[in-house]
Amino acid sequence: MRRATRAAALRYLYAIGGNESAARLAGIRVSWHKARVCVISGVLAGLAGLVHCAQLEQGNPNDGVAYELDAIAAVVIGGTSLSGGTGSVAGTLVGILTIGVINNSMGLNNVDANLQLILKGAIILSPNEAKPLTPIVKRAFEAGVPVIVLDREIEGDTYTTFIGADNRAIGHAAGEYVAKVLNGAGDIVEIKGLPGSTPARDRSEGFREAIARVPTLRIIHDPVANWLREEVMSQMESALAAHPKIDLVYAHNDPMAIGANLAAKAKGREAKIKFVGIDGLPGLDGGRQAVQDGKLAATFVYPTGGKEAVAIVTKILKGEQVPHRITLATEQIANAAR
Repeated sequence: MRRATRAAALRYLYAIGGNESAARLAGIRVSWHKARVCVISGVLAGLAGLVHCAQLEQGNPNDGVAYELDAIAAVVIGGTSLSGGTGSVAGTLVGILTIGVINNSMGLNNVDANLQLILKGAIILSPNEAKPLTPIVKRAFEAGVPVIVLDREIEGDTYTTFIGADNRAIGHAAGEYVAKVLNGAGDIVEIKGLPGSTPARDRSEGFREAIARVPTLRIIHDPVANWLREEVMSQMESALAAHPKIDLVYAHNDPMAIGANLAAKAKGREAKIKFVGIDGLPGLDGGRQAVQDGKLAATFVYPTGGKEAVAIVTKILKGEQVPHRITLATEQIANAAR
């Protein structure tokens, strides 16, 4: 009976971690189970702190910083999958011993403490701009540190794995959709993301390549709003003032498309303009909900790649071979009424 109760509690925690809202709707006492885990974790952390202080015969409030990374690495090395599944105590102990040996080796070789944090694992990054991070990533990669580039590319290919969708293909798909929904003719405002970022460049080039096949489609305004809904408001106001006729707004992400819709609504013109975005994130503020609410005519899903990144890191830590590039598929979400 006690074992069955413990197994049920662990299943509840797994459900809460996967989808807290769904777990609550299923009747699981989410707050109680979260509080229980926090208490247990606090007690164990306190005991570990006492053992650590006894060993060193002193206390330091900064001791234990980043130990959670060692803990995660240890259980993964021990055979536990971060994407679900089971591990074992024996495997975790092997992982702890492995991390301990690595720590001692780097200490004996006078490896910089900050560099140790990197060398024990891998780097996962999503660069805001490609150029500034390229030399840093190159040095880390050439030093033998696994580097996973997520979503936005750097210049060159000095990384272990890139995970992301094809932004150019997504932009092209958006262009084809726009040509269809406007029946091959119309005036378009393109709202761009951050200059210098690969998604902004590729989403623009792919879109323009698609609509170039239809001479009667024109881009009449192409402001930069740096991915931000707040910035697009003023940019869209300028576009509305300059152009009495706008048939469609194509924004490089959903927040900018939604912001453009709000700006048009403030001027009473949103009903005559179609709005198209990219990302298709779930949630009340996401593109999916905006399509459902009629604010956007369509959005194109850009997969986040988080699950794939975790799987790649797990394989790297286990010494397995990983692909140099993983391209994620997109999906069009459209509102038939728009």
